[in-house]
Amino acid sequence: MVAGAKVFVLPSFWEGFGLDILSAMACGVPVVASNKGSLPEVVSEAGILVDPYKPEEIASGIKKVLSMGTLEYNKLIEAGFNQAKKFTWEEMVRKTVQVFERFKK
Repeated sequence: MVAGAKVFVLPSFWEGFGLDILSAMACGVPVVASNKGSLPEVVSEAGILVDPYKPEEIASGIKKVLSMGTLEYNKLIEAGFNQAKKFTWEEMVRKTVQVFERFKK
């Protein structure tokens, strides 16, 4: 569980989607994530993206979140909530059906 954490960090070299990122954002936990794979699309502007090959950049991203003032920290949490809402099961099903409909014709 990530609920209650001050920051969730995923400096992955490759992710197929990033469900852990969405889970963290949906729980109100700010995210520091890799700028590789699908994560930039999932995080968008709602978190801090870092190069997973640069430990100093990962540390800097974590430090940035942990040293934010309350207002900035809460804005990042709110951005995470809004970003997570874009990825619903209903939306995934709708888009999948659209793809199948294109091939049905």
